[in-house]
Amino acid sequence: MKAPHELVALRGSWVPFASTKARRLKADDPRSSLEERHPSKEEFMPKVKAAIESLIEQRWMLAADLEPQLQQASERWDWVMRPASR
Repeated sequence: MKAPHELVALRGSWVPFASTKARRLKADDPRSSLEERHPSKEEFMPKVKAAIESLIEQRWMLAADLEPQLQQASERWDWVMRPASR
């Protein structure tokens, strides 16, 4: 069964950081929220790129992985930061 809308595709799982401090406190999550860690997507994405480039340099990833991983990070940012359902 394919589930393209699901984040886990037989690669393990993850629990995203809360998008905001308010959501983090409401969920009693002790981890800093995404907005507390990175105030904007424009600040976040260069850090992701640097981390991926470091992994490529260390030969843990291939150069061909850079763009797909950046795309995935961008999509995950958007997913985590989407407005809360009501």
